[in-house]
Amino acid sequence: MGLFSKIKNYITGGAASVSVVFESPMVNGSAPIRLFVTAIAKDDCKIKKVYLNIRARETYIKTVTYTETDGDGNSRTSTRDETRYEDHFQKEMVLATDLELKKGTEDKWLAEFELPEDAKATYHGKSVFFKWEFQAGLDMPGNDPDSGWVELLVSKSMNYTMNDL
Repeated sequence: MGLFSKIKNYITGGAASVSVVFESPMVNGSAPIRLFVTAIAKDDCKIKKVYLNIRARETYIKTVTYTETDGDGNSRTSTRDETRYEDHFQKEMVLATDLELKKGTEDKWLAEFELPEDAKATYHGKSVFFKWEFQAGLDMPGNDPDSGWVELLVSKSMNYTMNDL
């Protein structure tokens, strides 16, 4: 690989591709989560650590109205959507440290994670969303290659009695 390709990989994180694959696309809130992190080396890689970021994020979309007045006293009203985030849970898991991946090779790591007892279920509403997201990455010189945030659907079992209704 040429010098310019190595520099490009250093800047863009293109030395490896990283992915997250869940054992199941949906989990019950009381079951452990099992997933595989896979890295494929496009160049020789010296990796400080393989990590998995986990977050539970609530997203709010709110329509806001603005009124602007120009120097002549003319006013104009407009609206726009503003997005706000609140993280309810964050964690980093280190899956491996101090390793090398040679160009053209692939490595996999199994990660197991238990949701907290008070974990909320996934919710996709009109203007409010609650998601469990996972991002795997390689900590290495330059820009870290990562999987991007991957959503896992989490359900909660609901056991009602007539007294609850």
